[in-house]
Amino acid sequence: MRVPADTSSAERLFETAFSGAPTGMALVGLDGSWLRVNGALCRMLGMSEPQLRLRTFQELTHPDDLDADLDHVDALLAGRSNGYTMEKRYVAAGGEVVFALLSVSLVRDDDGRPLHFVSHVVDITERKRMEEHLRLLATHDALTGIWNRRRFEEELARQLARSLRHDESAVLLAIDLDNFKPINDDLGHEAGDQVLRAVARTIALRLRGTDCVARLGGDEFAVLLPNTDVASGQAVADELTALIALAPIVIGDRQLSVRASIGVAPIDRTCTSVTDILARADRAMYEAKPERHASAVLAKSYPAAR
Repeated sequence: MRVPADTSSAERLFETAFSGAPTGMALVGLDGSWLRVNGALCRMLGMSEPQLRLRTFQELTHPDDLDADLDHVDALLAGRSNGYTMEKRYVAAGGEVVFALLSVSLVRDDDGRPLHFVSHVVDITERKRMEEHLRLLATHDALTGIWNRRRFEEELARQLARSLRHDESAVLLAIDLDNFKPINDDLGHEAGDQVLRAVARTIALRLRGTDCVARLGGDEFAVLLPNTDVASGQAVADELTALIALAPIVIGDRQLSVRASIGVAPIDRTCTSVTDILARADRAMYEAKPERHASAVLAKSYPAAR
């Protein structure tokens, strides 16, 4: 963009569009300073124009987005592009993160020398939040907040590929709550939901950051343990069995505890598919179910401590 020789008419038009724009607009110096900002941008970032003019766009850009933004700026100044558009995050007043769609052009003088940037900033925070919400709905169990079956099977498929290609050891745990149905029948579905949420928390708290846990459906859970041999996987299963049994679950005036049966299945070169791995873990889980647990749904049922 070049500044025309007669700028009076263009300046009036620009001033009207700049000040009244419903989205953020700014004139930005070559050093990143805010030369002018409109009211929409001030409201977006929670700062007055004088406050903004004491800062640079670099200071208000989220650190994870700064390098990409500066790369675009360098290309623009070097003449390798005529402008750029990118999604980025600003750090607004109070540390609030604002997602924005940024469009930038460069104003040059009659001799082609860069003067300043014109930035157009659209707040897309709500759109990003909705996208994240939809992503969570697609990949996470709505009741417990851990992964759902679809997302877990995707990760299980990736682990199988690594195990087949690189001989990476891994273990799958299949977890089933023993005789869970009477909890729903006797205490209601809300009580059953509380039990499932408590069990999910208990499992998740025991795992490493690289491990994965999911609710496959009903009272069935699964855990993927990468870089784990069978002996170590069995030790985790034994610990989870004890933790689940010992974790108190308070529902009304009752304190309950539930038991779980856990099957351990190695993921190795003998596995042919995700379905095969899940079936092996399920078989191991059913073999682990002792008869003495058949009627021990409520290992404890007594008034909760007050």
